[in-house]
Amino acid sequence: MLLLMQEGFTGFTSAKNLKHFRAQKNGITMDESFENSNSLFVFDAIGTHWEIETFEPLNDIVKKKILDRIEIFDKTYSRFRTDSLVSKIASASNGGSFDFPEDCLPIFELYDKLYSLTSGAVDPLVGRRLEQLGYDKNYSLKPLDEVELIEDDHESLCWIKDVARDYQTLVTKRPVVIDIGAAGKGYLVDIVSEILLREQIPEFIVDAGGDIRHSGNWKYPIGMEHPNKPEHAIGVVDLQDNAICASASNRRAWGDGIHPYH
Repeated sequence: MLLLMQEGFTGFTSAKNLKHFRAQKNGITMDESFENSNSLFVFDAIGTHWEIETFEPLNDIVKKKILDRIEIFDKTYSRFRTDSLVSKIASASNGGSFDFPEDCLPIFELYDKLYSLTSGAVDPLVGRRLEQLGYDKNYSLKPLDEVELIEDDHESLCWIKDVARDYQTLVTKRPVVIDIGAAGKGYLVDIVSEILLREQIPEFIVDAGGDIRHSGNWKYPIGMEHPNKPEHAIGVVDLQDNAICASASNRRAWGDGIHPYH
């Protein structure tokens, strides 16, 4: 099981294994006024469940700003939507030049660094490989057989060689499937958190399917789920003005133990 805490980007790996262990469950005290506030904005987006907890209920204007911003992000980066920019790049048989919004810069710069630091092990062009393993637009969860994989993988794609980046413009020569899932969800959590801060909402918890960002002067206990005993925690982290995410082999797995760490 992987545990990651860092300011800024909150989701370098997919996360579905974080559970909230409240004060009564683990003996950790926390701000009772927040615990009992019950002001939750709950919705589904980018393929996961979101909960935004605040002292006071969010007004409709703030909610709309959050949902509209998520929609813009999703329509740009989702490889599961046929109308997204990423899907357009994936279907461009001869490649092309594609302009991304300015918010792409932190993500692409991060992947440039990660690609270099890991000698290519972390590559946002992993999307095609994930599709081969069954994590595709239709969520078929049916990996190609070995022969099909060999035929389909005759020429591996590479972020540095197959994509040329000029600031926020990507140039490709053939179809490539970009997947920023390893960092994108956490980045979007940060974007949503910044909306709350701009709206003068300084204390909150944003939880996007386990990618969690906390803002406030009190500690928020989070339990790390045991991979073999989901009802148990192997440890508790007190989160304060920071972020956390994790990934585990018992989440989003299919086939013969397939789990896309990416």
